[in-house]
Amino acid sequence: SLGTLFAGGVFTQVGGTQAPRVARWVNAWGTLINGTVNNTVYTLTTDAMGTVYLGGDLTEAGGTAARFMALWNGTFGTFAGGTVDTRVYVLAFGANGILYAGGSFQTVNGGTTGPLVGWNRTSLTGLGGGLSRSSGGGPQVNQLLIGNDGAILASGIFDRANTRIINDN
Repeated sequence: SLGTLFAGGVFTQVGGTQAPRVARWVNAWGTLINGTVNNTVYTLTTDAMGTVYLGGDLTEAGGTAARFMALWNGTFGTFAGGTVDTRVYVLAFGANGILYAGGSFQTVNGGTTGPLVGWNRTSLTGLGGGLSRSSGGGPQVNQLLIGNDGAILASGIFDRANTRIINDN
């Protein structure tokens, strides 16, 4: 078996099947069992147990309130231990099992954090407080690469990391 392919985006149907913003392929396109999401999905990832993690502009998943992140393992659920305040662009697992999320959010659970968080299945913790942007709004993380040694490489819209000026020169 080649497994299951998951797709997320702004679409409302795929392969002639109604599948608002998230779909799966198992010999044919279809929806996720027990619902869908209400807004754009920018990122998807899975864990070794087959749970699918979604991030984007979504505020509802499977009929349940979901603050920009949700999970699906046959039914939709939310992340235990926290929420972010706006859009999630990237999700990536580290070798340590932590799920990292980057986006344009600046708070987690109402406290200032910056655009990078880690989730250990019980709590969501801010990691991006050291990223900043000198002009034009808050910092944003668009891509993540997590090394086997735990190093986190982030790209996006920011020009300072821990008050140190960084650029592409």
